[in-house]
Amino acid sequence: MYGAILRPSNELVECGEAHVGVLHATIALGRFLVDIHDPDIFPRRRERVVDSASQTVEVNLHAPCGIVRLTVPVVVTEKEAKSDPSRPVSFLSPPAYATAINHPVYGGTYYVLVDVRELGFAQGLRDVDFDRVTPVLKTLKGYLNSHPDFPTACRHPSGMPLAYPYSVMVVDTEVGGQPDDVEGAETGLCFFADDQIDRSLTGSCVVARMALAYAKGERRHGQRWACNSLVSNHFSSGAFVEEIVGTAGDAVTVRVEGSAYNKGTSSFIVEEGDVAGHGGFTMKNPRTPAVPGRFTFRS
Repeated sequence: MYGAILRPSNELVECGEAHVGVLHATIALGRFLVDIHDPDIFPRRRERVVDSASQTVEVNLHAPCGIVRLTVPVVVTEKEAKSDPSRPVSFLSPPAYATAINHPVYGGTYYVLVDVRELGFAQGLRDVDFDRVTPVLKTLKGYLNSHPDFPTACRHPSGMPLAYPYSVMVVDTEVGGQPDDVEGAETGLCFFADDQIDRSLTGSCVVARMALAYAKGERRHGQRWACNSLVSNHFSSGAFVEEIVGTAGDAVTVRVEGSAYNKGTSSFIVEEGDVAGHGGFTMKNPRTPAVPGRFTFRS
């Protein structure tokens, strides 16, 4: 489960390029922003305009990677336009590009992409043994973090390097459910953080995959492709569908389609005087009291 940190106002919101700023989340957040009525959460919600022909609403998110342009299907009633869960949400990515191809260890942008059979798993992702795969990926991530070529490969055109790989995506091009309206399909397994496995491949990860595939000549402009997770394969539903809709030099703009469903709502408050709740803390390295009777935790 992920949490999205909304920024109702920032530089791109104030200049009119984005409707809201956000850290993490796209497809599910698109439906949420269409349906939310709280002006404190989404002050610019009234600027949304329903396209009567397609019955969709455009929502522009300012994410750390740039502007992510969402198209959210809606059902229009006399009172309001609500998001339509029966149709997929799509978004246009910021430009994505491959920085290293056919490298002995890695290829891709800020995601490490590796074929499952190159790791020695001949059966691919049809029957995954996590107890065997996880240590291999942990070793690979450790090697990458110490490899002298990695900082050079993970350098943005602005010159700012990424210090570590956000995620390792294991790809199996021989497995994956294929919807009727796509030309091909594959499956991916996304490892991140402390050897955690994502139920989803995440929108940005499949964009990275398409950028690499385009750079290697494996995808072309306008070609629709399905990228499955183990979950979407199991339920035969929920695969990402991606399509390269624009190119500029080595960079590609990718349209990604996917679905999200509401599970529930909850509210959190911070009461006045709750010092620990306001700042947050962990119990990994609590510091000793700076003043007798007062405890200071590392947040």
